[in-house]
Formats: sequence, C-alpha cells, structure tokens
Amino acid sequence: MAYSDRNKNKRDFYTPFIKETKTITYGVETPFYGLSFFDIDVIFPLKTGSFEGQKFNTPNKPDTYLTTMCGDYMKLPDEADRAIQMENLQFTGK
Repeated sequence: MAYSDRNKNKRDFYTPFIKETKTITYGVETPFYGLSFFDIDVIFPLKTGSFEGQKFNTPNKPDTYLTTMCGDYMKLPDEADRAIQMENLQFTGK
C-alpha cells in the first residue's frame, strides 16, 4: 500500500479543519497553544537577530510579539515577582 493511501483517512479527518487564515498561534504540542493569536505578518517573514554573539530567528515585528506575550516587556517586574525562567542555558557549536 502506498504512503498516500495509508494516510488518506488521516487527511480526510483534518479536511474540515483546513482553512486559509491570516492568524496563527502555537501548535498543540506546546504549552502556549491558544494562549496568543498573531496576525501572520507579526511573525513572518522571520528576521535574524543576535544575542550574546549568537544568531537567532526572530519575529518580523518583535515589539508586537513581545507586547502580546509579556505586556510591558521593557519594565522589570518587581523583585518579589521575578522568577527564574531557565537555568543552565548553554550554547553549543559556532
């Protein structure tokens, strides 16, 4: 049986959910699914940014993205409200 034949039922299941849209969100495999919705032009086309000498893909409109996700991201939270988000972050490679 061909690959396309084996997956026909899966494709048929998703067909009613497929539609063209100008809005995106995180995938269901992430803890952020449905948390925030973005116009496609906020995310794409991706830009390249650098941090600590490393290059990363960044949203097309980072201010809009960060404001949506974090509120006033330029203001430090009160010291009592600060929490460690990630420990022992290491960059490998070039």
